[in-house]
Amino acid sequence: ANKQIGAELGLSENTVKTHVARIMGKLDVHDRTSLAMRAVALGLLR
Repeated sequence: ANKQIGAELGLSENTVKTHVARIMGKLDVHDRTSLAMRAVALGLLR
């Protein structure tokens, strides 16, 4: 997933991995599913 996201945004796979990890830390979640659910709950995603 990181590779695909990076290709779409013009970022390296490692950069995407770092950003996702930091966002997960700030939102206190441990997996991408929980991250998506928290983002929806906070109104960051629809």
